[in-house]
Amino acid sequence: MSLKLSPQMKIFALVGLIAVLALGAGSMMLGRRSAAPADTPTVPLKHFHPTNAVPATPAKHAAVPAKKHAAAPAAAKAHAKAAAPAKPKPAPKPKAAAPVVPAVASNGLPGALDLLLHGHRVVIVALWDPEIPSDRYAFLEAQAGAKEANAGFFPVSVIDERVAAPLTAAVGNGTVLPSPGVLVYKQPATLMNRIDGFADRDAIAEAVANAMLADTPTAGTTPAAAAAAAPPAAAAPVAVPAP
Repeated sequence: MSLKLSPQMKIFALVGLIAVLALGAGSMMLGRRSAAPADTPTVPLKHFHPTNAVPATPAKHAAVPAKKHAAAPAAAKAHAKAAAPAKPKPAPKPKAAAPVVPAVASNGLPGALDLLLHGHRVVIVALWDPEIPSDRYAFLEAQAGAKEANAGFFPVSVIDERVAAPLTAAVGNGTVLPSPGVLVYKQPATLMNRIDGFADRDAIAEAVANAMLADTPTAGTTPAAAAAAAPPAAAAPVAVPAP
């Protein structure tokens, strides 16, 4: 039995063969394309950094050593201060104690007057009553005269018994002190002159000059006798300031 193909079957078989060959060629091409990436070596990608860009991370790392280097000298200084021995503080100098001034000195004068005579050759003692206005004017004149003559000045209120009492006993042997009045004392503790009543600054300066030039009486001479021997200063008339 022989098989005979019709022309239609031959054409169909030829078309199928061509289709099979086309599919085979396509599958071969796809296989080659898929295998190509496996054969190609992979190259890691590199990040591009501009040359003028400053990375943030290295800056942080660079700042840390700077702090360490800055802290190192401070630590060294602190260690040097701790190691250095402390210098001993000098002991404070003791303050000189204020001299104790007795109410009455050994020579019978008020203690403050005796202390003033240790620093001045001549001291003017102004006797006055603070309750009398004219006495205040005499007090100011005596103070000005003592200052002009570079003499010491010691005011005495005749109503202050703490000072007036020993001075009364030393000068007048218990008699009342004049008010106003002036006593001129010279070192060591000698009464050189006595002025009863008002005396202006010129009279006071003259009395100081006379006391400077006069010889100091010998020891044992009473104040009253020394005052009598000294040349008296002229007493000026009382001048009451105008109201």
